[in-house]
Amino acid sequence: MDLTKRYEVHKDKITYRVIDCKAVVLNLDSGQYYCLNETGTRVLELLQKKHSVREAVDLLSDVFRIPRERVHADVIEFLKDLLHEKIITESV
Repeated sequence: MDLTKRYEVHKDKITYRVIDCKAVVLNLDSGQYYCLNETGTRVLELLQKKHSVREAVDLLSDVFRIPRERVHADVIEFLKDLLHEKIITESV
C-alpha cells in the first residue's frame, strides 16, 4: 500500500458517529454497521483530516508509544479491511 495515499470515508455510502472515543459506522447501502475501537476511530478521524497513511502511522506511533513498524502493519491491515468493506475510498 502506498504510504503517501490519502483516504476518506465513502461519503455516499457511509455515515458514522463517535461516542465515547468509539465510532459506530453504518453502511447505508447494506444496512450493516461496524463498531470501531478507540484506535480504529483515531485512524478514521486522521483520514478524515486528510492525513496520508504515513502521517497517520507516525502520529499513532507517537500518541500510543508503540513501535512504528507494529503500527504500520496494523494500520495497513485495518485500511485493507475498510477498503474491502467500502467504508473508505481514495481521496482525489
